[in-house]
Order: sequence, then structure tokens, then C-alpha cells
Amino acid sequence: MMQVSLPGPWVNVVEAILKLQSDTDNPNDVVTLMRQGKIKMDQNGDITVLNLMNMNLCGCLPESIGTLIALQCLYLSSNKLSGPIATEIGKLCNLRELDLSENKFTGSIPSSFGRLLELRKLYSYSNELSGSLPVQVMAAMHALEEVDLSANNFSGGIPEDIGDVAGLRKLYLQHNPLGGPLPDSICRLLHLQKLDCSSVGLTGAIPSSLGLLTALEELNLPDNHLTGEIPTEFGNLVALIEVNLAGNDLSGPLPESLSRLRRVKVIAVVDNQGLCGPVPYGIAGTIYTNGTGLHQIKVKTKTLATAKDRVLL
Repeated sequence: MMQVSLPGPWVNVVEAILKLQSDTDNPNDVVTLMRQGKIKMDQNGDITVLNLMNMNLCGCLPESIGTLIALQCLYLSSNKLSGPIATEIGKLCNLRELDLSENKFTGSIPSSFGRLLELRKLYSYSNELSGSLPVQVMAAMHALEEVDLSANNFSGGIPEDIGDVAGLRKLYLQHNPLGGPLPDSICRLLHLQKLDCSSVGLTGAIPSSLGLLTALEELNLPDNHLTGEIPTEFGNLVALIEVNLAGNDLSGPLPESLSRLRRVKVIAVVDNQGLCGPVPYGIAGTIYTNGTGLHQIKVKTKTLATAKDRVLL
């Protein structure tokens, strides 16, 4: 059998984490994880990847996790880890990807995370995190591109300084009791491709400044309390593929500018009873309008009938 050497003090740290396994009949060990590729090292023998997803880990992470300073990827999702997120993770200055999702973490994102200047992906969905969105901490992580904080208990609205997280490409906040309006400052996220604020209690009008997000491909704002009309500026979202505004209190007509969205495949506006008027012709994708006052215009030409048939009432 091939012998696997175990260099460096990091072994003791990983073994301390593995002691949190609740499945004592079939525990994982360091050697097995190395053979499975869930632990990877650099040429100096320092650990760079630690994948402990779905390992039945329970309890709090040891403070010694902060000594794994060469670590670039840390995956701890789908466990039963609890308590506050270890502030010592903020010492992992080379970390690029961090996944803490589907655990029982409480509290908020530690302020020490603001020192993770190389972090690109932060996933911490489906936990029990609370308090305000940690936007200032996120803004300090200059390399940050993807954030998923969905299915937690964050509250207090989406802060105006969300626009300071300038490099964001994907932002998932759905299923948090945030409340408040969608701030105008979100228009400063010029690289944003995907935004999901489903079921977060948004109020007020959809800001017309969203039309500045010309890289946006997916916009999901369903099941909120948004009011007013759909901004004409939506026609500027030339990269848009899918938009979901269902289950709000929107009113007025669909803007004619939607016909400029040549890449769009789905526009969902169901259950907005105040929406009224004709559905504009020339929209490339399928429009879902159940539960609205929108109606199709009867046409006789074959070309227009094709567009009409794409409207699902």
C-alpha cells in the first residue's frame, strides 16, 4: 500500500476539526482525505485546499484553524457546525474560496473577514446568521466577486453602501427578512451579472438606476412588496436573460423598451394585479402574466401572431 507522508503542523489542525465528526462508526481521517483529493498541498507541503463538506461535523471550529495561512480553498458546507463563525478564519490571508453553507452558524460575518483580500467567493447560505448585512466587511474584500447569504435571518434593509462592493458579479440575498427599498447605489455594481432578492420584504419602487447594470443577466425580485411601474430603463439591460418580478404590487403598463432585450428568454410578472394594458410586441422571450390586467392585442398578421403566442396568460 502506498505510504502518504504527513508533513507540517497543519495535520494536527485538521485532525482537531475531524474530531467534530458525529459519525464515529465511519470517521474520515487525514490520509483518506488526501487520497480522495479533499486535501491538497503545495510544493512546500503546506495545505492549500481543505474540503470537509458533508462530513457530519458538529460543534464549533477550533481556533487553530487560523494557522492554516497557506489555505486557498476552505469548504465546510452541509455539516452541523454551530456557534459564531470563527474569527480566526480572517487570518487566512490567501483564502480565495470559502463555503460555510448549510450549517447552524449564528451571529454575523466576522469583521476579521475584511482582511481576506484575496477572497473571491463567499458562500454562507442556509445558516442562522442575523443582524445587518455585513456590507462594510464585504467592501473591504477587494477581490470579492460572488456572495451568497441567502436563507438566513439578516434584517435592517440593504445598506446604501452595497455599491461599495464594486467587483461583485453574483449577489444572492433571497429569503432574509431584510425589508426596506432596493437602494439606488446598487447601480454602482457595474459588473453584476446575477441578483436575487426574492422574498426579502422589499418595499417602494424599483429604482430606474437598475438600467445602468448592463452586464446583468438574471434579475430576481419576486414575492416582495414592490410598487409603482416597471422602469423604462429596463430596456437598457441588454445582457438580460431572465427577469422575475412576480408576486409584487406593481402597476401600470409594461414598458415598450422591453422589446429591445434581444437575449431575454423569460419575463415573469404574474400576480401583479395593478399591471394593465397591452403586452408590447417584439419581446424575444416568453412572458408570464397570470394574475395581472395585461392583455394581448388581437392581430391578423402571421409575424405578429408568433409574438402573441409567446404570451402566457
